[in-house]
Amino acid sequence: MSLFKLFFALIICSICLLSWGSDPALLERLKKEQKDIIGLELVVAGEGQAMMSNWGHVMFRLVQNQMNPEQDLVISFSANTKGEDVSYLKGVFGGYELTLDLQTLGTFRDTYVLNEDRHLIRLILPSTVEARNELISEIIKLGDDNKLLGNYSFLGNNCAVALLRLLGSTSDFSRYEKNNLSVGRRPRYNDIKKVKSIIPTNLPNLFKNYGLTPYPELIFENNRPLYKKLADVLAINTEQIKNHKNWPANSATLIEEQLTESEIKRILLDLAYSVPIDTRRELAKKYNFRDGRHSSHEVLKYRQIPAAFYDLCQEELCIQKIKNEGKRIWGIEPWESMSRYWKNSVSNMQTYVDYLRARAEEVKQSDLKAHFAQQKFYKLLLK
Repeated sequence: MSLFKLFFALIICSICLLSWGSDPALLERLKKEQKDIIGLELVVAGEGQAMMSNWGHVMFRLVQNQMNPEQDLVISFSANTKGEDVSYLKGVFGGYELTLDLQTLGTFRDTYVLNEDRHLIRLILPSTVEARNELISEIIKLGDDNKLLGNYSFLGNNCAVALLRLLGSTSDFSRYEKNNLSVGRRPRYNDIKKVKSIIPTNLPNLFKNYGLTPYPELIFENNRPLYKKLADVLAINTEQIKNHKNWPANSATLIEEQLTESEIKRILLDLAYSVPIDTRRELAKKYNFRDGRHSSHEVLKYRQIPAAFYDLCQEELCIQKIKNEGKRIWGIEPWESMSRYWKNSVSNMQTYVDYLRARAEEVKQSDLKAHFAQQKFYKLLLK
């Protein structure tokens, strides 16, 4: 390995060296509530201020059928450093075990958006009930025995590759399994190993290009734009806002007059400790805003996407409802811009279905059925 490649490896492997660890209670919860999972999302943490966060982090969200979506479970992978000082050389050469991390969406959002001032990109992955059950079974198996994941290594078993392999364990996405990645215009295993392909912030485009997600992105924004707006309204800078310095006496009135209700509620939720108590109380009373995290799903619209978007719809009436609702949620232009990805997906899937048919004796019928369903879904979207 050249010195340049080694340097790059040392930096990028740090993406996955920061282990969250899993709460065993969450794994038990998943075992009990797996029937409540209605959909899958890829969640990518955007670039941060620190150098090691410039390449982001990637995880799966298991969307649940419940009233408190910030409690949805989120799956990611990292090197298990066991509390030791991080050794990047061990990260490159397989000195750490790869581990499955299981936390809640609210925990991840607080860490990345509030504490690290980074945005979260959400991508919906339409799937069948069978595929979701397969994925959950694999997650539980890996959670019970992390040794099945092997050792972390930048060159072959990093967090992004582990996540793609997990996805490839399901019938809906089996064409992304290592042994099947040489057919059609899909990500090949050798491509995944390249620096360009394993960087988490590149995964949204990778997933769109290869037909894994048919819809535009959803974003939990960081708070930098909101701080800037608030600074403009109050005519002070961000540091003064955070330190409660030079706030105008009529700050509540200025905020009400120049910011939207949604922005004000986000200030009360996310920037609460930056707002002087008198101003905060005045705004909270005006907008009937209750303190506590129970308000966050209302303010942040966690559950703004109907359940139908998470399924591989097979009926024209269902698809028409998705199209109408999709244009309302994302806007006409972003929605229609996805059509080029739909066309690529139909072509790619036909290539893969032909490949499976030619090897009928070696192929699971569930895989073939799943790919027919995906192909029909994309064809209906293009009508």
